[in-house]
Amino acid sequence: MNRSIFFAAGIIIAGFIPLFTLSGVEGHIFGPMAQTYAYALVGGLIATFTVTPALSALILPEHVEETENIRGAGLVPCLHANTRPLDPS
Repeated sequence: MNRSIFFAAGIIIAGFIPLFTLSGVEGHIFGPMAQTYAYALVGGLIATFTVTPALSALILPEHVEETENIRGAGLVPCLHANTRPLDPS
């Protein structure tokens, strides 16, 4: 999960690299926007890997049980009964 999040953030930053290389009037117009976006992305990554796990450890209960809801109770067995595996063996 961590690798995919960093990979997605890297793709977004790679898309903004041309904005960092602009000069002249275009650089003055789009440069601050690109910097703000990069700062927000870095802040989001920091929050994703530090604040979110800490808050979830404090807020969520120690043990969570899975329960079937009313709509899912009939749907999953129906799907299992009406589908076949892709591998015939």
